[in-house]
Amino acid sequence: MSSRPANSGKQRSAQAAVIRPAFEQNGRAISPGRLSLGERRLLKRCEKIIVRGAAQFIQVGLALRQIRDQKLYREEFRTFEAYCLEKFSFGRAHGYRLIADAAAMLELQDLAPMGDKFPLNEGQARELARVPLEMRVPVMEMAAELAGGEELTAKIIREAAGQLGAVSGNKIMPEGGDDGIQTPAWLAEGIVRHFMPGGKCLDPCRGAGAFCKAMGPDCGWFEISQEKDFMDAQGHWNWIITNPPFSQITAFLEKSLQVSDNIVFVALVNAWFVRSRQNLIRSAGFGLVELLELPIPESWPKFGLTLAAGWCRRGWQGGIAHTRLDPATVKSNAD
Repeated sequence: MSSRPANSGKQRSAQAAVIRPAFEQNGRAISPGRLSLGERRLLKRCEKIIVRGAAQFIQVGLALRQIRDQKLYREEFRTFEAYCLEKFSFGRAHGYRLIADAAAMLELQDLAPMGDKFPLNEGQARELARVPLEMRVPVMEMAAELAGGEELTAKIIREAAGQLGAVSGNKIMPEGGDDGIQTPAWLAEGIVRHFMPGGKCLDPCRGAGAFCKAMGPDCGWFEISQEKDFMDAQGHWNWIITNPPFSQITAFLEKSLQVSDNIVFVALVNAWFVRSRQNLIRSAGFGLVELLELPIPESWPKFGLTLAAGWCRRGWQGGIAHTRLDPATVKSNAD
């Protein structure tokens, strides 16, 4: 039997470190060598270039949102659409897409620091904007895995969203930036019966009118497709109950907090626990009263997350109730 020096294993380890100074960790090469001052400066310059490239389309979207929300176009143009066409030669739909892309990026930053899994261009952000906010971090994590260390692309993000059930044949946000998922009458009636709104009621995005009908003939409404934009709403309502556009929940929530005492939105349950929305609710003097778990209609995309009607109330400082709308009861009453 041959013998070997006691330190031979250590010697081989040292030699391996010299021959192979880098190793793989989570798909990223790590080197124990420290960067020189010049290398550090080069790294920072490169990172600034990357950040500027990633932020450019965000700044465009945020600028458009500010122009739209504050109606900065009003001196020369009657509508935001006319302004976009005249100034930039693109329609309202494209303008709203740019706004949604920028919002998707900012909300993703609020959800989690994504590091190298962050979208780098408008095409990637647009794919992400089609995904419900609550699914964006899992989708980007899955996309990074599918990329396998290679360059992230819009196609990979779309594939990751499909694998996680964040999109389906029935798109969550169809082309043009509109969210065309209609609430069936039986579900709207069940939600209204549960919350029993009183006083002046409003549906800010009427769509096919299920919530308006459930709340009665005196229910007010807005609908962008009929040139009644909720963002232009003036007045006060006791209750707002609606299925808001999933791509514009924050904007609809912010406006609703200004004009109503009680707000009920149909959304994925995690939508209520995004930090920026929690801050928005609290700063407006509201609190989340209840999350009513809902059955997902057969015609809707299967999101992979719980659907709920969340109730926010002005002045509420108590806890959050978690209740459930029994699908059998709701459908039998509808029949």
